[in-house]
Amino acid sequence: MLNNILFILSLFNPSFKLKSDKTVYLKGNGPPVIFSTGLFGVMPNFIYSDIQNKLSQNYTLILNKDYKPFVLNDISDIKNELSVDYLSLFSHSSINSNILESKIFNKIVSCDPIVLPKINSNGLSKRNVNINSDILIIKAEKLYNSDKVLPNFQNPIFNNDKIYSEIIYKDVGHPDILNDYWADLAIYTNFWRGLENKKEIKKYKEWKYTKYIENNKKIQKLRKEYKNYIVKEVNNFL
Repeated sequence: MLNNILFILSLFNPSFKLKSDKTVYLKGNGPPVIFSTGLFGVMPNFIYSDIQNKLSQNYTLILNKDYKPFVLNDISDIKNELSVDYLSLFSHSSINSNILESKIFNKIVSCDPIVLPKINSNGLSKRNVNINSDILIIKAEKLYNSDKVLPNFQNPIFNNDKIYSEIIYKDVGHPDILNDYWADLAIYTNFWRGLENKKEIKKYKEWKYTKYIENNKKIQKLRKEYKNYIVKEVNNFL
């Protein structure tokens, strides 16, 4: 029901069509920031609505309405349509490396950056991404340190002189930036690792049964803290 309401509300936001036949819409107030969801911008915005609502308090988010992958020409189309000298980029997960290299961005925030690897005679290898703007990288620890890690060849190599900061946030996983339902679902598939309750051994006489809903609330609280931390870092950087 909530997702339907969010979709209906998005119909009333300003929108415009790109030359690539995609429609993007605007949400929030402040400097313009392209919000690129996972899977090259294809993942639906409603699964990110928690963090988008927080970011839209200080920025005008540019959101992909049609769930088609963003391409490089889309960035210049958006810049021209908005009549602005620069844009900023917030991305999560997979994104085209040539978009990251665009000179249109003044700053980039990338959470768990993933790009397509290079293919050569030796197989797959890391891709060098020559960005032209300062970048803040925020990594969910369990994507890089767990039994379900990102393949090394999908981890981009950025030019060091442009890295403003690289932060590893402890105990969270790749899906924990999403709304709770979708984060839980992604973790349940066993494809990704994420937040989990750490079992505490209690003394015999102090033990009592803890309901699932109470444990789930702890995870939701930790997930909220993670997203609040990301927003704080974005505000400090942009």
